[in-house]
Amino acid sequence: MSEYIKKTVEFSDEDLLVEALGETWGRGGAPVPVERHAEPTGLYGYHGDLRPEKAHIIVRRASIGAAANDVGYLRTGAGQYVEVVSQNERGWARDKLLAVKRLYGEKIALKAAKSRGWKKLVSRTVEADGRVVLRLGR
Repeated sequence: MSEYIKKTVEFSDEDLLVEALGETWGRGGAPVPVERHAEPTGLYGYHGDLRPEKAHIIVRRASIGAAANDVGYLRTGAGQYVEVVSQNERGWARDKLLAVKRLYGEKIALKAAKSRGWKKLVSRTVEADGRVVLRLGR
């Protein structure tokens, strides 16, 4: 049984976090379902057992893989989210977890740009170091 680890991450826009999670864990261009809960809800382990860890936003193991645990995000009183991910997923799914952060960052940047009058994404480039450069146009 994997132990869950909690890690505070800088997500504050729930809608964009849910979009980023659905798109990142999706397969073949189709986003996976992402659950939202008003109250923290239990996470399931890879054996299908209900674990004591809870989260407000959840990607269920069925959408991740048969040998996976649920991945969750618990909202704090400050409006940030604590990533609730098992040691197992922290290992094999490390790239996916980083991709969620990267895509969320892009979505935040595009939302901010649109509020400042930038209307379209002209280009998106991924640098050698993993940074994403967005070029916008009016």
